[in-house]
Formats: sequence, C-alpha cells, structure tokens
Amino acid sequence: MTDNSKENQAHDSYKWYDDMLAGAERERAEKMQASKDAMEAMRKKEMAKRAEMAELSRKTAEKIREDNKKLRDKEIAEAKAKAIADIEDEHNRKYGVPSDKSERINEAWDSLAKDLIKGMTGNSKPL
Repeated sequence: MTDNSKENQAHDSYKWYDDMLAGAERERAEKMQASKDAMEAMRKKEMAKRAEMAELSRKTAEKIREDNKKLRDKEIAEAKAKAIADIEDEHNRKYGVPSDKSERINEAWDSLAKDLIKGMTGNSKPL
C-alpha cells in the first residue's frame, strides 16, 4: 500500500464522522430556519393584532368625538332657544310686544274662548 492509499483508508474510516457533522449542521440550519419562520409568523400575527387594535381605538375616538359634537350642538341649540325665549319674554313684559309664539298661543286661546262662548249660547251647530 502506498502512503496515498493509507491516507484514503484513514480518511474513509472517519467519513462517518464527517457525514455526522454535516448532517448535524444541516439539521441545525433547518431548525434555525424553522425557528426564524415561526418567529416571523408570530411577528406578523402580532403586528396584525396591533393594527386591528389601533384601528379600533381610532374608530372609538372618532365615535366619541362625533357624539360629543352632537351633544355640543344640541346644547348650543337649546341654549339659543332658551335665550331667545327669555329675551322675547322680557320684551313682552317690558314693552308689551309679544313674541310670535306668544301671539299664536294668545290667538289659539282667543279662538277657543270664542268657540266655547258660541257653543254655550247656541249660536253654532253641535258636532
């Protein structure tokens, strides 16, 4: 046997070890890639949850803002109506000038009183 042949023989006797190391390295690389893939999937899932929560929070804040605006507008309208009514009442008392609403109410009362009087005196036909 030549030196080269002995070397090949020695090398062949440790080939199983080299194959085992290569297989272990390949298995480690596959596990590492599987771990990276799992982490990436978890990261994407978590990002989707965060985006969903952010959108839900945004919609909630928008709804609260809209509700507050409606409430503000309603309260402003009520305050304006009350202020107008108060001013009209004051002018009615102060200057004897009734508001349109007061005039309509007075006309309705007058009409009702006239109808009642007519009904009592018999000048109108019963219903």
